[in-house]
Amino acid sequence: MVSPAGSPTISPNPCESNEVEPIKQPAKAGDVVLTLHESEDGELDATVEFTCDEEPHMFKPPFAPGYASLHLGQQLTDLNRGRQPFWEPGPGQGDYEIVRKLGWGQEASVWLARRLENSSQTSFVAIKILTSAVTRAIGRKESFELPALFALDNGDTNHPGRPYCTLLLDLFVYGDMHGLHYCLVLEPLSLSLEEYVEAERSEGRNFGFSMEGLRNIVRQVLLAVSYAHATGLVHTDIKSNNIFIGVGLRNEAIAKYLAEHPSRTYPTRHEPNISSDPIITVMSEPLPPFNLPDRNRLRLKLGDFGVGALSFVPFMIT
Repeated sequence: MVSPAGSPTISPNPCESNEVEPIKQPAKAGDVVLTLHESEDGELDATVEFTCDEEPHMFKPPFAPGYASLHLGQQLTDLNRGRQPFWEPGPGQGDYEIVRKLGWGQEASVWLARRLENSSQTSFVAIKILTSAVTRAIGRKESFELPALFALDNGDTNHPGRPYCTLLLDLFVYGDMHGLHYCLVLEPLSLSLEEYVEAERSEGRNFGFSMEGLRNIVRQVLLAVSYAHATGLVHTDIKSNNIFIGVGLRNEAIAKYLAEHPSRTYPTRHEPNISSDPIITVMSEPLPPFNLPDRNRLRLKLGDFGVGALSFVPFMIT
């Protein structure tokens, strides 16, 4: 069960006076170029080249990993949460509405979602939607991200390193034209440490951490690693782009930021050789680090346990 420390709350004074600027981070458009060789009868003899704006969500496996194809405003309802022997969702988990894309990587895309619940308070979560290929790999016990998150969730709630690890808030399965996707609901986070440094340098700032700042980073990472090890989990891939700046549970600040900086999509594309429907790709736009303190006092979380190793494997998923 998710502990109170991992449950969402409303921040009482979230960033009311500071103007938050959007992250000026160039989208990695054109990084994905796919060449397909397929005719109508399934023979691999015709060539179609297509440069994707971001993740190749328009292509089915085996030509691509099978990214979930979502649109802004889409509501995820009547969710299939299944039964997990080692984990249950915390109280108050319901349905969600997609409001922003935060980013994507080799194994998943990450979306900001608003909880759909009967409440006067708006609250937000991040939903990491695994590709259909990774979802199948989990079923074959070839990927350990879910067991790793289960292990973290079931650790000692009083351990000082627990607040510095990303914890699972909810879990469900989403289906689309590519197949099934495990959807991991997590606390919203801002940039990775690597992205933060790149963004600062791209603005021409003379960027550097003081010795105090380096100690702050190392202390939090070591506490997170200590907690992970206490649960029987070894991360195996600790690096700056797996260490994230926490935004805190600042729901009002996030709502204000979305109103001032609406989520965007790339221009609609029409490629009849690929899709009979218009191709609409949502732009990745990470959240800023709200009320960011001095760079030497960042609040961090260790994430991306997908290649972690467990001393035991609590399988799962039916």
